[in-house]
Amino acid sequence: MPNLGFVPLPDYREYPADEMKRRAADFRAELSRRRSVRQFSDRPVPPEVIEECLLAAGSAPSGANMQPWHFVAVSDPEVKRRIREAAEQEEKRFYSERAPQEWLEALAPLGTDEHKPFVETAPYLIVIFVQSYGVTPQGKKYKHYYATESVGIATGILVAAVHNAGLVSLTHTPSPMGFLNEILGRPAHERPFLMIQYPTRGCAVHKAIAPLYEMLKLNTRLFLNCLDGIDDATARKRSSADTNSIGFLACHVLHARYYLASYVGLESVNPFQELFDSAHDVNDLEVPPLDELRSAWSELSAQLIDRLPGVTETELGRDSGQEFPVDDGTVRGAVAFLVQHESFHVGQLALLRKYFGLEGMVYAGGA
Repeated sequence: MPNLGFVPLPDYREYPADEMKRRAADFRAELSRRRSVRQFSDRPVPPEVIEECLLAAGSAPSGANMQPWHFVAVSDPEVKRRIREAAEQEEKRFYSERAPQEWLEALAPLGTDEHKPFVETAPYLIVIFVQSYGVTPQGKKYKHYYATESVGIATGILVAAVHNAGLVSLTHTPSPMGFLNEILGRPAHERPFLMIQYPTRGCAVHKAIAPLYEMLKLNTRLFLNCLDGIDDATARKRSSADTNSIGFLACHVLHARYYLASYVGLESVNPFQELFDSAHDVNDLEVPPLDELRSAWSELSAQLIDRLPGVTETELGRDSGQEFPVDDGTVRGAVAFLVQHESFHVGQLALLRKYFGLEGMVYAGGA
């Protein structure tokens, strides 16, 4: 057999079976949080982040290792404006002339139309071109094999890399996309594959859950404000034998928030689950240090606040599988009750801190 220059795989890492299972589950759970969004913040993204994501995409396998892709990162406002105008012209024709009725009906729940303001708002556009053939420095053409499939794989890695960096993305395919070659100065043998927009935090949440989203963000802050200045000894005190302690209520609210998170697709592990499960009343619960509760609350809340903008109408409309004291038996109803449940107990925490001689809870500041 001829020596083709192969060498042992230098960077391969083998993991024990249990660690493989954990890593696979963690990766799946992380990617299950990924959502496409159509409302964007114009907050800047460091160019180094985009570069690293593109380098990750460039590690994709490709037919005969030809790497038949070209990525163009666009941040210039004037170029983005030109792309938006051209894209909206094509999209208008699509919605009014080209799209079959079945396709329009499939898009209807998303509320999309020819207007694409996010093309200008997003801090970066990534335009991905697929190269049907390559050209040597001497001008000789050579064929690219499985070019579309290869670019599709690279794009998937790019979307995952963007999510891993803490951003979100939207794939956008106005058709036809030939205007991108002209605007971006790319040769004719490169065909636009798709565009990806990168937003930072601040995208809008679905209107069906928007008021609850604002209440949840408020509860996130007020919970921490209620615990401000309280030490572990005070957290364990009870005003009477018939009342709960601040620590018990804090544990209860945190436990309920993990429950809420599970309804919107988060699989965050509650570090106190076993402790909560074994406690039947306030006398059984060994309250963890408040710093640990605060830390867990902040970490979970950040995940939840990031997740809710990606929750779809379909997800909200699913049966909750649990009876709550509300008429709405869907996930939306479950979230509504659990957010109100938090507000109720935040009020109790505010009252107890006054009872133990601390200043009243404030609405401003905090986390």
